[in-house]
Amino acid sequence: MTSAPPPILKLENVSKSFPTPRGPAMVLKSVSLAVYPGEFIVIMGPSGSGKTTFLNLAALLDRPTSGTVHFNGQDVSALNAQEMLTLRKYRIGMVFQRFCLLSHRTVIENVLFRFRYLDVRRDQALKFAQQALEEMSLVPHAKQPARLLSGGEMQRVAIARAVASPPDLLLVDEPTGNLDKESTAGVMHCFQNLNRRGITILLATHNPALLKYCTRSLTCRDGSLIDTPLTE
Repeated sequence: MTSAPPPILKLENVSKSFPTPRGPAMVLKSVSLAVYPGEFIVIMGPSGSGKTTFLNLAALLDRPTSGTVHFNGQDVSALNAQEMLTLRKYRIGMVFQRFCLLSHRTVIENVLFRFRYLDVRRDQALKFAQQALEEMSLVPHAKQPARLLSGGEMQRVAIARAVASPPDLLLVDEPTGNLDKESTAGVMHCFQNLNRRGITILLATHNPALLKYCTRSLTCRDGSLIDTPLTE
């Protein structure tokens, strides 16, 4: 009998607070969680519930106030800023509600931006970018300026950029908030396909219609992350 693979991301008693004039405001409280390779987790919760704070910790963009965060078995509190930056660049992909594209650059140029600070040869980066566009069904748009695309196409360019150098973990924050129903379905099918080929995904949203695409659901509530049955 084979043992389960170690988690990609593990939080142990993690709390995160922010200073306010009235004292620290606690956003996450003693969160313990393991994310395993191949999972597609949707994190539900209203605005202000702590979803984005959690994603920032998972992305190694912030450090917890207390507790420990492990990424691929490493305690990130032991890493310096440069080591955390290297992990983010090579191991983590991010997609946001706002597409964050260079509107006057072409689609392929936007995807190639993923390699701007990576140690990858130009010809290899171009090959990876073209493969990502093919996976997102965007090859016909490769030479179009990003500003001419629909919202759904723009989000698929953002996804292609995030996965052109394949990450271990893809973090996604409200990716369909600006999209219509049809575009939302197309984007979510893209995430499903990426997950099927082995990319672990954490997706934060307030939209319960996205639950049908995931393999596990968490609810962010009162500073805690709670496993929630998908049928709920």
